Amino acid sequence: MNKKIKTTDLNLNVSTGTMIYVDIDIFRFLYDQEIYCITVEVLDGENYEFLEEINLEKDKSNLDHNDLKKFALNWIFENVEIVKEAPEIPAQEQYEFTPSTSEGICTGELCRKPD
Repeated sequence: MNKKIKTTDLNLNVSTGTMIYVDIDIFRFLYDQEIYCITVEVLDGENYEFLEEINLEKDKSNLDHNDLKKFALNWIFENVEIVKEAPEIPAQEQYEFTPSTSEGICTGELCRKPD
């Protein structure tokens, strides 16, 4: 970086956290223990693109790599169909979500739009 970022104020409080991830083929599953959330991403060329965020209940959110791997495999079995020819539509557009509650909050349940 050649230029410095200009700011009028800088808070030097440092926060740390732990994120674990599992890659299975073109899918990446990231677990952030601070916000009790799993993010599903799909490889689009060279970069991973956001596909879905799944909020977990606090009491069910102490995951390790094996738990995340099980979750990822279950998600793939429920949400991925292997076909002879894949459509030219990006994965994000094939898999649209609506909230699973009237308040617009995902409850940890898959909130995929029904076909």
